[in-house]
Amino acid sequence: MSTATSPSKYYNTQNGPNASNGTVVVTKYDKSQQQISGTFSFTAGLASSNPTATEFVTVSNGTFYLHAFH
Repeated sequence: MSTATSPSKYYNTQNGPNASNGTVVVTKYDKSQQQISGTFSFTAGLASSNPTATEFVTVSNGTFYLHAFH
């Protein structure tokens, strides 16, 4: 187990003029079995009151699976 030594940072995809984008790809949709799954990726900027913040993180190869949705 590791312990963080600095304060937590929060990121979002709505970061002023540096707003970023991403993708969501549904790879399976089965209405009768109520299953949906897919992949996602995005780049997010540091959530800050500074609209020109230049710190970013990239999420790639994200996956999701939902079962018994309504």
